[in-house]
Amino acid sequence: MNATASPQPYSPQQVLADAFGLDPALLFNANGLGQVQLDGAMLHLQLYQEDANVLLLMADLGQLPANDRRAIYQQMLVANSGWSALAGGALCTNESGEHALLRLRLDLNTLGSEKLTHWLTAFVTAAEHWAAQLASAAPDAPDSAAEITAPSFLHPTHMA
Repeated sequence: MNATASPQPYSPQQVLADAFGLDPALLFNANGLGQVQLDGAMLHLQLYQEDANVLLLMADLGQLPANDRRAIYQQMLVANSGWSALAGGALCTNESGEHALLRLRLDLNTLGSEKLTHWLTAFVTAAEHWAAQLASAAPDAPDSAAEITAPSFLHPTHMA
């Protein structure tokens, strides 16, 4: 198997900027880092094109309630066993364990602009869903006993 691929004939920066309705020059800084506020989550983007040609997506889903963290950690681990509810990403926490994160690494050598847009849309949808689910599990939320469930609309066929 040949691990070397030819450079993609599209600009990932332009595809991402178009998806968010932003100017590509405003989306990423000189180091390839960007941020976009989603509904309930902050999306961090990191673009490596010089050596790896990958895009890292990390959504900060919000602070985890201190009194329910153990149960939420368990639900996050269970959710990680099925990729469709996470759009191929993985749930984790920051180093302190206080914030939930959804992370995904995309190899840009294997994606065209349509597929990149598709993956991004699925990831954003999953991030917004999980941010809402985690917010509803917070003690101050009206339905704090709500079970965290995977979104039913994310199915493996959506990622093909």
